[in-house]
Amino acid sequence: MSDRRLEEQNLKQTVSDDENIYIDRSKLIDNEDSNDDEAKSLISDVDSMTIDQIADKIKIGFFHYLVILTTGICYTGYFITTIAYGFIIVSACDLDVSAYNKGWLIVAFTVGTIIGGATFGPLGDAVSRRTVILVSLIFSIIFSIVSVFTYNYLMLVIMGSLNGFSIGANFCNVHSYSIEFFPRRYRGRGLASISGFGTLGSIYACGIALAILPYSISTPIGSIHFTSWRLYLLVCVIPNMIALLLMLCLPNSIRFIIKNGNEHQLLQTLTTIDRINSYCQRKHLSCVSDIPVHRCFTAVNEKKQSNKMRPKHHYFSRWQKYTQSPWNKRALLISIVWLGYGFGVTAFWIWIPSVMSYYISGRTCRVVHNSSWIIHQNHHSNNMTVTCIQSHQLFALIISTFYGSLLTIPVALISILTINRIGAKWLCFSLITLSAIIELLIMLIDTSQSTMILAGLYYGIANNVWLGLKLWTAELFPTELRSTTMGFANIIGSSAIAISVAIFAKLFYINCIANLTLLATMSIISAIACMLLPDMTNADIL
Repeated sequence: MSDRRLEEQNLKQTVSDDENIYIDRSKLIDNEDSNDDEAKSLISDVDSMTIDQIADKIKIGFFHYLVILTTGICYTGYFITTIAYGFIIVSACDLDVSAYNKGWLIVAFTVGTIIGGATFGPLGDAVSRRTVILVSLIFSIIFSIVSVFTYNYLMLVIMGSLNGFSIGANFCNVHSYSIEFFPRRYRGRGLASISGFGTLGSIYACGIALAILPYSISTPIGSIHFTSWRLYLLVCVIPNMIALLLMLCLPNSIRFIIKNGNEHQLLQTLTTIDRINSYCQRKHLSCVSDIPVHRCFTAVNEKKQSNKMRPKHHYFSRWQKYTQSPWNKRALLISIVWLGYGFGVTAFWIWIPSVMSYYISGRTCRVVHNSSWIIHQNHHSNNMTVTCIQSHQLFALIISTFYGSLLTIPVALISILTINRIGAKWLCFSLITLSAIIELLIMLIDTSQSTMILAGLYYGIANNVWLGLKLWTAELFPTELRSTTMGFANIIGSSAIAISVAIFAKLFYINCIANLTLLATMSIISAIACMLLPDMTNADIL
């Protein structure tokens, strides 16, 4: 009897074990099915990923700081060269620079930047922005070095226009290249950090000028004398050389690679970002394995196909929106703002060294106004009138500009801290209005000492208008019009600068009261146009 019970218990245990095995197998099958569903869901998500979502998977690390440093140094090229040319035309006593032709260099440089930006902006979308930046840096370095050994002013003007063409190509691509590496939540900070290098470039140009230009250097080299301004221009090339070496270490942007369908290059770029980020971290920051590279191109390819099938009238409808309210009114007013800002504020900022040298040499606006026709005849009968300054006068000019560049830092910090409270509209209005007031005060007080103080103050204020103006211009228009509007605004502003600089070069030495009044009037018109546009601080961005 006991044997029979023992057999029954063993049989029940066997059945129980079989049931447990079946249950375990069922759970395993369910888990496998669940995993398959999760994998299918992940694949489905990746197939629909946008480029922004792919970029968001890359975490911020040392690589991104390297991008900011490199593109920031590239960005300083425009500011360093502009300030350098402003100093050279008042200190290059060995060149045939006169009051009649002094403006040629700055006009040629400004026109070169406009053409370079208009030419190489679209080219950067086609052949990669990194390639355009590298080529522009190489040519900028070559033209700058050739400028050091120019034997007359005309050759310097030609080299200045070519250098402006190269810098314009660089200037219009650095921001687009850099922000394409950043996730959406960090783009604003990255853009502001890169733009902040413009202030550092101004300080660098003024600091180097303070250390070199006031001192007499003259070493014969062939048919020229290697003077202090040539050494100064050579030292100003160093940031571009550093930027070129750093840019060679950076890859093409992730967005450009994906849009061109290069899967292997994308994997290499992600690995490079991961490796560079890991230099400062024990663990990898950007999980390359989290991004199924072979599926990242599906959404992009589908978008390309849909764009090919899209009717052409879609593109024309974008331009038709400028005829609709409120975009037509906003486009007109923001164009006036950029026109007045470029003509009345930026052009005078470029000419500040020449204005200070004019007053340092003992002349005033009232004297020229009272004898404008005599001065006008003298300019045409004697184009070789000496306009350069040296030693202690040049030192006073540079030190005032240097203090103005330092003042740019606190003004920029105040602008950044208050822009979200008072709004970009009122920030632009305040800075443009203050710039106009300073221009009028220089004309009304009309003394050398007051001009030195006011010019330094002007340097710090006028150099920060763009902080609010670029942001405000982008906020005023919907997404489909934003890039187009920014492009036209830059063209209007740059063209206004070139026209104003050309007028300034002719008019200032004939009648500087009329010249300063014209600049202040254009600045005031720009400020009035700001008043008529809406404040977008708390408004929804379309």
